[in-house]
Amino acid sequence: MIRLFIASCLVFCGGVVLHAVLTHLIHSRNYVRNGYLLFVGMCLAAIPLALRLGLVGALVLYVALTILWNSYLLFFINLMNSVSLRMMGEIDRSTTGNLSLAEIESSWSDTDALESRLQALAHNGFIVDDGAHGLRVTPRGRSFAWVLEVIRRTIGIESFG
Repeated sequence: MIRLFIASCLVFCGGVVLHAVLTHLIHSRNYVRNGYLLFVGMCLAAIPLALRLGLVGALVLYVALTILWNSYLLFFINLMNSVSLRMMGEIDRSTTGNLSLAEIESSWSDTDALESRLQALAHNGFIVDDGAHGLRVTPRGRSFAWVLEVIRRTIGIESFG
């Protein structure tokens, strides 16, 4: 059983690398669709391995691979659509590095959702309210955003939120 999990992880890791390289090389904005197409290709490519493992082994291989791949794509779907990361980016990219609540609200239509997101960002230590200067991304928020930005650029996700 351990060997099956290791085989699933190896196929998965190869797929992640291939997905990142292909998406980056072809500058595709259809990241998720391409991911599922690659998943189908990985499953087809794993047929010889699955045949050697027998029916139960093949089933375990494909279930583990499916769980890993869907978790991977869900992570990046959330990364591409993160409103919180978009807010932090807008604050950080402003000319002063600060935005007032009124300036942020002008970019968003739902004030309640905006308040909730900003409270969550502040609670997690990603932004702080500098009083008269407005909101500012903290070093912790900048580090978190930097890591996610590196991941996004590596795999070719150009925008989010």
